[in-house]
Amino acid sequence: MSNLSIPSASLLLLRTDPFSVLMGKRNEGLVFGANHWVFPGGRIDAADHTAVAGVSNDPLAAARHAALREAHEEAAIELDVASNLHALVPLARWIAPAGTSRRFDTWFFLGEAPAGAVPQADGSEIIEVAFVEPIAMLLKLERAEVELLPPTVLNLRWLAAAGSAAAAFQQAAARTAPLVEPEHFLRDGEAYIRIDAATGYDIHEYHMPWRKASTRRQYRSEER
Repeated sequence: MSNLSIPSASLLLLRTDPFSVLMGKRNEGLVFGANHWVFPGGRIDAADHTAVAGVSNDPLAAARHAALREAHEEAAIELDVASNLHALVPLARWIAPAGTSRRFDTWFFLGEAPAGAVPQADGSEIIEVAFVEPIAMLLKLERAEVELLPPTVLNLRWLAAAGSAAAAFQQAAARTAPLVEPEHFLRDGEAYIRIDAATGYDIHEYHMPWRKASTRRQYRSEER
């Protein structure tokens, strides 16, 4: 395992009525996040840096471009780069702990879905796509009907608390996007992550029951 992080970006593409966000289900054959529902996203490629060179001085320009590109590649959502590059609002930056098998350094952005856009899964990496209401997806998680990664869960909870697309954009724009560096630990043989309360999320410890915690080296034991 490597301590090197993988720069990446994800896009929380929002609709107003009903308040919903674009998500896709990952192919079961993928190494990372198989069968999980995620926001469109992926690695920031060299082509993303090339695409924004000379166009923007924004240090996050390549990340924004990657988020827009992934929404098109994974869900066939056309988002004009010229008009959307600076319209995306940073929500948070998550960096996985050192030692994890896939240590992603991911920027999450909020964006506005084009009117009438109909998503279509690429059929390879993503096998199903839909605009989903945040609370509805969280309820599916409670019923064990879907699998979600921890950043996805906490960002859905943040959206649900915002209550509307307008409020989500307003609240995200009014703050500095937090840096989230989760700490992995074991409690009674079960895997958890802990994040700093200053990140602004409503929960600061999250239980991950689907992991075989006892075999994961990156989790330290914590006696209670």
